[in-house]
Amino acid sequence: MVLVVFLLAMVNPVRSAYRDYLMTIKVDLSNIKPSNFIFDSVKESDAVAELHWGPYNDWKNGNKAQNANNEFFRVYNDNFNEAYRRDHFNPGITADTFVHEMFHGTPKTKGFAYAVDSGIFQRGSQQLDVSPLLNLANVKISMGLSSFPNTNYNRGMAFKNADSFALTTSLPSRLKTNKQAYLQNIAIMKAALKNANHGYINGQTLVKINIL
Repeated sequence: MVLVVFLLAMVNPVRSAYRDYLMTIKVDLSNIKPSNFIFDSVKESDAVAELHWGPYNDWKNGNKAQNANNEFFRVYNDNFNEAYRRDHFNPGITADTFVHEMFHGTPKTKGFAYAVDSGIFQRGSQQLDVSPLLNLANVKISMGLSSFPNTNYNRGMAFKNADSFALTTSLPSRLKTNKQAYLQNIAIMKAALKNANHGYINGQTLVKINIL
């Protein structure tokens, strides 16, 4: 199951590591300054934002005075603005983007699988298809090895996947602001796994987050 699916499934060492990651990211976000951002209107990319590990690591662990203004957080202006308009100017989605990228920092998570836009854009909420994250956690995502086409990522990769952690961070916020929506999201994910008999989930698994 994806990190609960996510939190509910976490064994103590993973929960402890996740807590440590959150504390690190909280400190990082409180220390980031405008000078650490690159606002890029030129470079072509499918991404909305990107964290550059080398300058980040120097900023985080190197000489503080020397690296204080390192530019390590790149924002692709056109993509960011398009996404912000498409999602009806929902600030929670922007926050999730930043949190996702920061999980590439000290936690050193990677991008093995991503939740994807459902194609449903509503004012005041965001709907994401989390089937790829569930399939990763359920050992159903291929590693893409041409010589071993049937070799999938192991279950541990869900605990090294940035978007799994980012969604895990976003989901519990509903527990305080909209408990019914939180419980519904959990039920939807559990039902998707059950209906697939813990095999590959072909269809969309839509969860609703960033509800204003």
